[in-house]
Order: sequence, then structure tokens, then C-alpha cells
Amino acid sequence: ECCGGQGMASANRFGVLKVDGEAEVTYEGDNTVLMLQTAKGILANKEYLQSDEVDISPLLEADAMREPYGAGALVVAAMGKLRAGRLQTLAQALKRSNGDWNECTDLAVAAAEAHVHAICAEAAVRAARNADPKCQRTAWLLVHTFALSVFHRALGDILRFQMLSTSEASRVRDALAHCCALGARRAPALARGLGAPA
Repeated sequence: ECCGGQGMASANRFGVLKVDGEAEVTYEGDNTVLMLQTAKGILANKEYLQSDEVDISPLLEADAMREPYGAGALVVAAMGKLRAGRLQTLAQALKRSNGDWNECTDLAVAAAEAHVHAICAEAAVRAARNADPKCQRTAWLLVHTFALSVFHRALGDILRFQMLSTSEASRVRDALAHCCALGARRAPALARGLGAPA
């Protein structure tokens, strides 16, 4: 605006920089805001703070989904444990910070993410149980792959919440790679669509 008409010409990109610059100064991020609201909501629900001890090491075995109903229940329990652990961590941090959510944003987002993963795991297990028998093995493979990918990204918390021993932690990546390879062989179009490594 200070440069006259030439300042707003599209060729010199001042207009684009001005428009983007103003938005970026006030931008909070829709996902972060939604995750904070989710964290506040689930923190109020005391049932989400409770969970039994869970050992996810059976899910690291190559044949973990041969007995899918037990493994499906283990996936759901593990996601619930991850959610409970992250919520407990958030509650402790909020207590230390006198309820200052700004100091606990990262923990709140992690807790909300764990809640979303728990809901997705429950739905995926339900869908795999009800899948057409011809597709059931592939459906369980997808449940297994989803669970392992969540565990791989949350490995620090998995160890902190004692869901896996330190010696077994290195096997998560290998188990995930094995599931991706199986998925690529069983359903190549689906694997490509999901971006699974070949």
C-alpha cells in the first residue's frame, strides 16, 4: 500500500505477502484448537483416566492376528492405555501449572490424538470382526498395521507407560515393516493408496 499501485501489483508478490502475513500472525491452527477442546472434554470424563496394565509384546509377533479376536481386544486395550497415560500426564502438568492450558498445549494435543486413535481402533476392530470372510484377513492386517504405526510414533510413551520393555521396543519398527510388506502383497492397490512402503 505504501508503494502505490506498483506495490500491490501481483508481479512483485507484495500483495500475497501482505495477505499471508496478516493471517499468519493471528493463525492458531484449526487442528490444535480442536485437539485442545477434545482434550478438555475427555479430561472431564474420569473413565478415560482409568486403564488396566497392557503388554503389547504379543502384537509384535508375525502371527499376532491369527487369533484376531484376542488381538483385536489387545489393540483396543492398548489404545485405551495410551490415552489414559497421556491424560494422566496432562492432568499432572495442568496441576503443576495451576491450570494453564497454554503451558500444556503439546500434552493436550498428544492426549487428544490418543483419544482419536482409541476411537479409530475400536471402529477398525468392529469393522474387521464384521468383514466379509473373504476380506477378513486383510481387514485384520489393516488393524494390526494401524496399531503398530501408532505405537511406533508413540514409542516414548509406550515405554514410559510400561506397555513394552526396552528390549522389545526395537521390534516395533520391524513388525510394522512386516505388516506393510504383507499388505503390499495382499492388497497392492490398497497399499499404494495408503502410501505403504513396498
